[in-house]
Amino acid sequence: MGALVKAKNQLPYLKFLLKKLQQQSKQATTLFTSNFNGETWYWLQLGSDIDKTAIGFSRARIGTKPFLIIAPTVIMIFLLPMRYVLLTNGF
Repeated sequence: MGALVKAKNQLPYLKFLLKKLQQQSKQATTLFTSNFNGETWYWLQLGSDIDKTAIGFSRARIGTKPFLIIAPTVIMIFLLPMRYVLLTNGF
């Protein structure tokens, strides 16, 4: 698991998750990071110093995939006008 270090830089998703966990659990929630096998892991620690629960997940699990949104949008931008031209010219 590696040594846990209090996270300094938080991604927007992590800020949102941290806030929601604090609201719903009504417990203090702290974000930590660690390196395990060369991979960054995030750990959300719930509870007090006496009764702690940690939830961990890999940085790769948060990865965004803008191509999956941009590619279909670009395709539709080109296909819709072509469809209009074909329909109005009787093809």
